[in-house]
Amino acid sequence: MIEYADKVMARVSPYVPRADNSFRTSSGYTAQEEEASARLRQYWADKNIPIEEKLRGLDFDFTGFDARNISDRELLKVGLALCDAGLLDNTGLSLITSPGVFFNAQGLQINRDVKVDAIAYVKQQLEIITKIVRGGDSVSKDMIPKQKFALTVLEGLQEYKNSFKKNNLIDTFA
Repeated sequence: MIEYADKVMARVSPYVPRADNSFRTSSGYTAQEEEASARLRQYWADKNIPIEEKLRGLDFDFTGFDARNISDRELLKVGLALCDAGLLDNTGLSLITSPGVFFNAQGLQINRDVKVDAIAYVKQQLEIITKIVRGGDSVSKDMIPKQKFALTVLEGLQEYKNSFKKNNLIDTFA
């Protein structure tokens, strides 16, 4: 996992010299991995960094990407590309690839190709966790920054796809 931390730090260190405490969580990672994940969450949350810059160098074709109508199989491809580029940690990967996941009695996923609104799903999960924390469950508090991170990534990718589509339109009436 240290390779992951090195990859993330190389990617985000120029933008986030030290992570703000609001982005830190306790996930059981090493101190180096925790710092990398916190910086990554802060990097994605920073509205001053344009999405095009955040994704610079990412080798992934966003043709057909729609976070509001996407399958688990498609989300996994995106997530793995983000992980490989140092733009997503394992927790983020599991959170963005879990919307609408169901398993059969043998524990096999049965709906890998069913389309879901991943953004709405993550928002719903964030609302549920927030209610649980407000109800006094301090253990769940650690999930709030992680869910916000997953939501920020999905919304950022959707924004990128929308701007990419607009920038590549051809005016056939010119």
